[in-house]
Amino acid sequence: TLGVLTLGRRIKKARGVAVTKSPAEIRDLFAWLEANAPEIVPAYALMTFAGIRPCYVAGEIRKLDESQVNLASGVITILPEVSKVNEKRKFQMSENLVAWLRAYPLDRFPIVCPNWGRLRRKITKQFELSQDVLRHSAITYWVAKNKSHFEAARQFGNSESVIRKHYQDNDRTDDEADAFFDIYPRAAGGKLVKFA
Repeated sequence: TLGVLTLGRRIKKARGVAVTKSPAEIRDLFAWLEANAPEIVPAYALMTFAGIRPCYVAGEIRKLDESQVNLASGVITILPEVSKVNEKRKFQMSENLVAWLRAYPLDRFPIVCPNWGRLRRKITKQFELSQDVLRHSAITYWVAKNKSHFEAARQFGNSESVIRKHYQDNDRTDDEADAFFDIYPRAAGGKLVKFA
């Protein structure tokens, strides 16, 4: 609900905590993607672990060029013309995101694959993904792990006040954050693989 009833008055809720998926739900999503839609894995890795804004029409994921993702430095450069807020930012990739993009290299798996729309609709329905739930999950677990609203705002292209308003009281534990950033691609034998 938008508020609570107190002594006959409606008081507007002060904070809206962002809706997220659990690490187990994210793990299930990626297991399905690897088995059924490997061509779209890089896009989902970028949306999930880097919080790249997901809208296909006007979102960052649609405009991000493969050349802006540097695995050697571990940095994604979001240019002003790509960013929703028209500001350049640099995102420091997590180890698991680098592993996903090495397992599914962008020169073989472009960020926007040819059957993007059909796959996105199917995945969204099957896994009950709201528009920004993967981005919200990325920011929530990043804040839980790194404890810095300022740095989260800088990395994800939000204001610090937005980070505090939507991600500060998310009730996600350190263990959940660790589990989220411990989701790696699977090797042929089914073992989780970490890449150096």
